[in-house]
Amino acid sequence: MIRLLVIADDFTGALDTAIQFNRKNIPTYVTMDLAVDYQKLNQKFEILVINTESRHLNSEEAYSRIQWITQNAMKAGVRYFYKKTDSTLRGNLGSELTALKETTKTKALMFIPAFPKNNRVTRNGLHYVDGELLHQTAFGKDPFNPVKTSNVAEILKEQSKLKMVNIVDADVAASAINEGDIYIFDGETMADLDTVGECIKRLDGLKVMAGCAGFAEILPDLLLLRKSCQKTEIKDERFVFLSGSVNEKALMQLNEAEKNGNTLIKLSDELKLSENLNDSDLLNQIDQAVEKAWREKGVVLICSITDNEELKKTIEKGMEKGLSLEKIRSRIAQNMGVLIKKISEKLSIVNLVVFGGDTLLGVVKALDAQSFVPMEEIASGVVLSKLVSENHAINIITKAGGLGDPDIIKVITNYLKAKAI
Repeated sequence: MIRLLVIADDFTGALDTAIQFNRKNIPTYVTMDLAVDYQKLNQKFEILVINTESRHLNSEEAYSRIQWITQNAMKAGVRYFYKKTDSTLRGNLGSELTALKETTKTKALMFIPAFPKNNRVTRNGLHYVDGELLHQTAFGKDPFNPVKTSNVAEILKEQSKLKMVNIVDADVAASAINEGDIYIFDGETMADLDTVGECIKRLDGLKVMAGCAGFAEILPDLLLLRKSCQKTEIKDERFVFLSGSVNEKALMQLNEAEKNGNTLIKLSDELKLSENLNDSDLLNQIDQAVEKAWREKGVVLICSITDNEELKKTIEKGMEKGLSLEKIRSRIAQNMGVLIKKISEKLSIVNLVVFGGDTLLGVVKALDAQSFVPMEEIASGVVLSKLVSENHAINIITKAGGLGDPDIIKVITNYLKAKAI
């Protein structure tokens, strides 16, 4: 029976969280089917992760979507809820946390935004990434979804009228528990998160919580979830890599892969922004380049950009076509998905590596799939999953753009070589 529902706002985040349960052999199912049939899953899985794709919705739509999903889960008898949030606090945080609290009618919602293993920590109510205040990092410069402040409570207040309370010391949280609606816990180490977890358990606050994949790691022990064995099988070491991420860290990883001898196939603005890419000459040209690289090396690296100047030019071209920033973002993701569908069908691809949540969504839609079963964490935030689809048998390795070491593509390559049967 589904005991825990995790609600994520994008696919890479959903998988990054789901793998925390899989690492402890707890059956987990990830889907973007908002009307998922709980009865069909109850015999096999204890945890359901729903990707709402609500990060780019307006706040009212995001609220309604979380409300509807939560109501359905409550009717199905789900006992625990975890609103998975982005570890860099992007998206409709205030609206979605408010929707979860008000729908479940919980007295207090516990929010633990830190992800110490990926250097995202909360100190005195302020969020830091790699030692810098959040709004001063690349996430504050994101052209599509910039974060303007590092104050967690202030971010929530942009979309919520609920009262926020910062909990700097979990050991004294009990004294503040009647002072607000959403309680924001500091956290700088995994030991801190363990302390927070025990505190929330003592306060009977485990039923409705929020946070990123960092705190999700300790939920299995807190909730005493059932375990079973799963086996990962890789039959082919070859893979196609696709990155539509504009994050500086992802761009650095692409450049590092090129230095290591990999050939990058960079998509033109014409292809990325095409209104109808199917069966176009642009698609056929790139398809030929991909096939050549595949036959020669068995590894194909495809990207939308390699530096910020190229991003600026793409945005300018899109605006010349009358496209908004939102439409440019979605058009690129959609066309990358169309490209991957054609490539996978022609070359019988079994391993696909995708960087960036928007890109992953474009791929999943193009392949007409909705669900994943996470299998293994290759590195922190890098997840191997099996695509659940009637038409495609594909392993997908995913990573949010802002995660991972510079040599992460080499790490993935070595993993597939070592695992291949």
